[in-house]
This record gives sequence, structure tokens and C-alpha cells, in this order.
Amino acid sequence: MKLWIISLIVPIVLPTFGGQLFAETLFRFPLSEEVDLKDPRLAESRDEKLIAQTVFEGLTTLTPDTLEAVGGVAKSWTRATDRVSYLFYLRKDARWSDGRQVVANDFVEAWKEVVATPQRFTDSQLLLSSIKNSAAYRQDGRAGRQSVIVEAEAIAADVLKVVTSHPMDHFVALLALPVFFPKPTKAPGFSVGNGPFVIAAGSGANLRLKKNPHYWGRRQVQLDGIETELLPNPYDVAYRFDLGQLHWTGTVDMSALPPKELESRGRFLQHTMRRLFYLEFDQLVGALKEASVRRALSLALNREWIQKYVLVASVKGRVRFFPEGAKGYQSKYALAHEPSRARRQLKQAGYCVPKADEACKPLPKLEIWHQGDSRSKKLAFAVHSMWQKELGINSAIRRAADAKTAGASRVVVQLRQLWLEVSQAGHLFERWRRVASKPYAMTLAAAASASARSRRRQLLRQAEKLLVTNLPVIPLVESAGVSLVSQRVLGFYDNPLDIHPLKHIYFGSDVALHYPRGGW
Repeated sequence: MKLWIISLIVPIVLPTFGGQLFAETLFRFPLSEEVDLKDPRLAESRDEKLIAQTVFEGLTTLTPDTLEAVGGVAKSWTRATDRVSYLFYLRKDARWSDGRQVVANDFVEAWKEVVATPQRFTDSQLLLSSIKNSAAYRQDGRAGRQSVIVEAEAIAADVLKVVTSHPMDHFVALLALPVFFPKPTKAPGFSVGNGPFVIAAGSGANLRLKKNPHYWGRRQVQLDGIETELLPNPYDVAYRFDLGQLHWTGTVDMSALPPKELESRGRFLQHTMRRLFYLEFDQLVGALKEASVRRALSLALNREWIQKYVLVASVKGRVRFFPEGAKGYQSKYALAHEPSRARRQLKQAGYCVPKADEACKPLPKLEIWHQGDSRSKKLAFAVHSMWQKELGINSAIRRAADAKTAGASRVVVQLRQLWLEVSQAGHLFERWRRVASKPYAMTLAAAASASARSRRRQLLRQAEKLLVTNLPVIPLVESAGVSLVSQRVLGFYDNPLDIHPLKHIYFGSDVALHYPRGGW
């Protein structure tokens, strides 16, 4: 009896994305807005920072799970007993994408350029001020700058000395942020980088990135490339993600989708990204010089209502200066909603609610500036309504980009959104040094110098109490957006900063494919 073997060969058609074969070494996600590729150190939005930290690398990087600072361009470093002097030893195999070696002077010149041109790097001055003499270098006239030395010096091609303005335990973590990136001497913008990937094609938000063959850690990078495209609408993103055409919903806020719809996607993981919205005062003008007025404005805000009805997917609980997740410190003081006490605070400052006392001195009209996006605009209107209802205050709402021509006599309350770039408590306290009081700055300096952990915690408590008492800014609401990531994606960790270094991402299997729901 003969045994006949019949071989049936069936052609297999794989899912495609934009006409391309769906390759499992290519990571795809959308961006919510176009990115500016002129200078990575100018990165402000989450999209821009994400691309900048993919194409460039600082002296340190952050681990994807615990967000600890580890070596980037710097293989190792030492900290002197004075707690302000550092020596960074650069990797000899750290190179730019054109093959040139990354040297210590690439960092020194990049940092000097930032502090010398504050009009370009307005949001970066606070971070760069952590380096000794950087503020003096910026304030000196061009002719006198030779007499002021920024305390960052290339000891050798692969050795960099940095002296901080005061002891900062979180300094090495700050060095992972874009403002501390080096700058290539020959190629501006993103055309030449020193990170794990380089931009191969595209602009704006439609980008194709490929693995950088000159990156020192290229053997650990498992993705061959990355593709992004502009998809600001969360419903478009959800549809494409559901078809298996996206591995991650990226920076697009998916909280607009009903929670039950997200929960029904059992094969998708969810994580949160914490953000803190706050009001920043112009304390040099009018009534906002008074701490009692600022306290009244804070007490009049019903944050729980804002969390429930304005930010549907917000974090539950009372708002504090420092959200949960900060390493090394647990916030103590919550901000209350007490309208009657708010009116008493106004009276203490010489103002009162017009309808309650016709003879009182009304608070001058305020301007609330928002950033232009729908979420900050909603928050601005919510603040306006509460202040009008509880304190009888009239306020005008403006987009920040349109309000720059406002006269100096205006009293301005500016709505800002804080991205918590570094989760360590020291950095969060430093964020308020610029607008807080001198006693606050002195308390922070003492905390940084304290050797005993208990003493340091005690001083930080004092610093937080000063913030709550004087309210140089008002924390408004803490928000948690929703993002979706394919279950097949590994190396992607939930963390309160929503930081996901793409060089650590890989897929769970070399064979299994993430097929679209419903088949091909």
C-alpha cells in the first residue's frame, strides 16, 4: 500500500500599515501634534520630548521601570565630598550618528549656549541654573562674560567636570532631560543625533526612525525602527489601535473614550500619566502681591468638582503641591475648598465680595491665561466661574499666545501645566524656588546639605508648609490620562511620569503576530 503525501501550500498575507509589511521589529504609535525639529533642547511638549529623547542622549538616562538615573553618554561618575562637584567619565564608544566621537566639550558648549540666550530657552533656565554661575553668566553683558565661568569644564575629551550651585541629590537625574543634551558642532537640529535612533525620513509628526548604527548600546536595542503619524483624534487612534495598526496610543489622551469601552478591550493594557495643572501668579502686580489674596483664591476653588466634571479621568483625592509617586517625600498638606474662609481672607487683605458689602473695595479684574488646548481652556472657565460665584470676581479669559501684549498694569493669573519630568522630590521642590520666598530657598539649601534622612525630611516639610502658607502658585488639579499598549509590547512600564524610553521596548515573540481583530 502506497502512502501518498499531499502538500498544501497556502500563501500567507500579513497585516499592513500604510502599504508596508507589518514587521514586528517596527514600533508604531501616533503623535498628538507636530513636533519642532529645530533643536532638541527646545523640546516642550510631550511629543517633542519623546522624539528628542529617542534621537539624542544625555550624560544619564532613566530606566523604564523605576526611572532611576543610569549611565548614558557617561559610563560612570563620581561626586566629591563637598556634594556639589562631579566628574563624569564619558564612554569612548559614544558617537554621533555621523560617526564622530561625542566629547565633553559638546556638552559644555551646548549648556553655555542655553544660558547665554534666555530668549530662546525660556523654560530651560530653571534647570540650567542648577549649574554654578550659570545665572551670572546669563546676566552679564556680552562684553563681560569672559570674567564669569560657567562651572562646567572639559577636563579631557572623555572627562567632564560639573559644579552645581548647591547640593542636589537629583542632579544626575536632571541630566537625562533634553535641555542637558549635547549639541553636534557641524549639523543643527535633528539631522545628527547621538541616541539609539536617527530620523530617516519625514517631518512634523509623520516620522520614520531607524536604529542608529553608531549608538554605543546598539546591541541592546531590539527595534529596527519606529514610525509615527499625526493622529490627534482619540477615536481615530482607538480605531487604528483596534485594527492592530498601532502598538501604543502614544501621547494622545484617550480619556475622552468612555471607561467601559476601554475596560472591554481585554487584550490591551492601561496605564496612567500624571499631570499637575496649577495657577501661576504675577506677584509683582497689584493685589496678587498679598498672600492672603492668593489664599482666598485657592480656598474658593472646588477641586473635587473640577476632577469629577471637567477632567473625567482625573486622579481621585485631595490636591497637594506634590503628586503621589515622588521618590523620597510624601506630601502632607492638602488644599481645601472653604468659600467662607476665602471671603474672610479677602477682607483681611482689604477687599471683600461686592454683593455682600457694597462699600467694600472690590478685587481688581483678573486675567486667566490658558495654553490654548481644550483641557486648559476648560479649566480656565471653571476657575473663572468659581471665583465669580464665591468671591464676586470678574476675570477675563485669554489664550496665552494672544495675551502677550497685555499692559503691565494688568493683574494676570496664568494657567500652566506641569509635566513632572523627574520623579524625585528634590526636583519637584526646586520647581518652585523661582517664585517662592527667600526663606523657602534657604530651607531647600539646608535640606540638600542635611546628611541625616530624618533631618532632610523635616526641612522639606517646612518648605512645603511655606508653599502652602504663601501660595506662590496654586495647584489646581491632578490629572491622569489613559493610554493603551498592546499586550505583545514588552519593556513598557506603567509609571507616574509616563516616560517610556523606546530603546528598551521589544516584542514578546519572534513568531506570533498581533493580528487585527476580526481577521484580515
